Amino acid sequence: MANRLPLFPSPTMLFVRRAMVQGVRGNNRVWRLVMYAIVLRRVWRRVMASDPTTLAVERLGPGDTVLLRAVTSRTMPKR
Repeated sequence: MANRLPLFPSPTMLFVRRAMVQGVRGNNRVWRLVMYAIVLRRVWRRVMASDPTTLAVERLGPGDTVLLRAVTSRTMPKR
């Protein structure tokens, strides 16, 4: 099932939309710098992978054990 846009956009979504319209499509330098900052932040977060990644979810039964190991970011699968 596809994700739908909310009925009322969030303030962040309105802020990004305004920066896109007035900065990138328009000639307002301040909003253009705001849009560049938003894009750079998103790229930085994706490159640094600051969001936690769930690798596996399984249901444990009676008598099952859990083994946790650290996985370096180089061996994790790409998105």
